[in-house]
Amino acid sequence: MSSAIEFERIYAENFNSLFKVALRITGNPHDAEDVLQDAFMNAYRSFDGFKNKSSVSTWLYRITVNSSLKYIKYRKAFPVERMALEKGVTVAEFFEGLKDYRQVEDEILYNDMRETCVHMFTECLPVKQRLTFILRVVMNLSVIETSNILEISESAVKTNLYRARESFKQA
Repeated sequence: MSSAIEFERIYAENFNSLFKVALRITGNPHDAEDVLQDAFMNAYRSFDGFKNKSSVSTWLYRITVNSSLKYIKYRKAFPVERMALEKGVTVAEFFEGLKDYRQVEDEILYNDMRETCVHMFTECLPVKQRLTFILRVVMNLSVIETSNILEISESAVKTNLYRARESFKQA
């Protein structure tokens, strides 16, 4: 089987999970799509060199997390934040004001609100705690998988998750 066909299969199998991670880190479906496109392009370019030191899905999660963090760093430097601040609105409200409003189904609206709430709660956490919380709680990955994806020890995963939960209790 050619590596391109194998990669297409892997892409199809992992797309939904990786999109959810990117969405929860970026807080925006459009940003998540951009992140995922970048992540899969990076993965495709590196696929022939993948050495099976971890599972393919762990490798893809790591690439997606890295692409998400890179995108967030880029987005913070984006002038929209300054423009939103000048108008006295959040970046999300700024972009919402640009959209053409149309009627949406209740379920879509509910899902969007839920994603926004999850993002708002996790946005205030330090990066390692946020990533740990998203992978362990929201994505329901194991401690070992989270440890491999974030390249930290299992005890660091547990500590980050504990601290994230404590932050939520104090909020």
